[in-house]
Amino acid sequence: MSGDPTITIDVAATFTLGVEEVWPDGDQPDAIDAAAVVAVIAKSRDVRSFLRDWNLDNDFDVDVCVAVSNPHYVASADPLFPDLAPDPITYTTGRVTFR
Repeated sequence: MSGDPTITIDVAATFTLGVEEVWPDGDQPDAIDAAAVVAVIAKSRDVRSFLRDWNLDNDFDVDVCVAVSNPHYVASADPLFPDLAPDPITYTTGRVTFR
């Protein structure tokens, strides 16, 4: 790993919607299945407009993990207590909750 940190962002969200929220104009198909919902979602220009248009942009969690080289790690060192030796990579994590 180079000296630059690696940043991982994981956005996880679960939304439960009624038929009237997915098809507000009342034009839902007779058979509502996953393919029908995917077709409606696919009409969105991009993920941000999908979240905004469906009013889903204020109820989810964003998990962040940053991995950076540990300046205290020495690969050639033979630690007296291997279980206590520093890891070569240091991770920090955080969460932002939007409600």
